[in-house]
Amino acid sequence: MLYSPDMYPKVQFLLLAQALEAYHRRVTDGQYLPDNNYKVVLEKLYAAIPDNLDEEFIQGLKSRIYYGNEYTLETRLRKLLDEVLIPYKEVIDKIVVDRVQFVKKVKKTRNYLTHHSETNKRGAITNTGEMIDYVFKMKLILQLCFLVELEFPISPALELVQRNPRFNQFF
Repeated sequence: MLYSPDMYPKVQFLLLAQALEAYHRRVTDGQYLPDNNYKVVLEKLYAAIPDNLDEEFIQGLKSRIYYGNEYTLETRLRKLLDEVLIPYKEVIDKIVVDRVQFVKKVKKTRNYLTHHSETNKRGAITNTGEMIDYVFKMKLILQLCFLVELEFPISPALELVQRNPRFNQFF
């Protein structure tokens, strides 16, 4: 994506949301409960599913319940900003002034672009200019994640980020 600047902003947005989610999945355990504790919850929830439902529906419910212990995209993004990128708090605070709104918009927009439902459209980014702005912010966040992963010294990393002409708009 970084080498295909002609890519549509919606496609870039989806790829970046997926990359940020995948990155968080790789660097953290990303679960609400330890597996042993969730197994107890899982068994109780499975047992609560009525037998008289369509088998396909039952399997769909079981699948959702099975993955219910994993962090949502919203939680992953929040934890990336608040925990993983803590060394770059100064930079993140400039890019993402309102973290709650940023995370909700990314989630809503990803869901809308993926499922195209009217429910998800409320709160999603539909303006191209705003979409491009969010794409830039998400690219920078992902690049910061890579710097954290590489254990790149913070001071030179901050200098690199601040030399980026697009980043300077946040200062």
